[in-house]
Amino acid sequence: LLMILRTLLLFFLILFFSRPVIHRGGLFESRSEEASVIILMDVSASMGAVVGGREALQIAEDYVKTILRKIPGNVRVGLLSYSDRVEKELAPAPDRSRFTTMLENLKVTPRPTDILPALKLASTILSHQPKGKKTIVVVSDVPPTHFV
Repeated sequence: LLMILRTLLLFFLILFFSRPVIHRGGLFESRSEEASVIILMDVSASMGAVVGGREALQIAEDYVKTILRKIPGNVRVGLLSYSDRVEKELAPAPDRSRFTTMLENLKVTPRPTDILPALKLASTILSHQPKGKKTIVVVSDVPPTHFV
């Protein structure tokens, strides 16, 4: 019995320390020249819901534009829109005009939400970026508890 309790304790300690880390705010405080960001934008059917007279996707776009203003100009920024698959992708680059154009042209798709394909692609894209801080920002109407 003692052996089982010790094993369970060790298992839960490992599980506790290996969980994903979610940062809220302060992601772009360092002005590293070698930084890449990919924003994952949910365009699934639920983003077509009207909240306060505006579509959820439109609210999310405004939020991303606010984030973009806070990211230093030398940071490469990319965009992946997703539903249950990756809908559109833009590799990280310092040029913000292509990013803004793609963001403004996103449309809600009549598909369910599954973030996993987008996370896998974002991870692969970031692995091919130069050294430095690499960040994935998720913009979705899915509650954060669904990602933990």
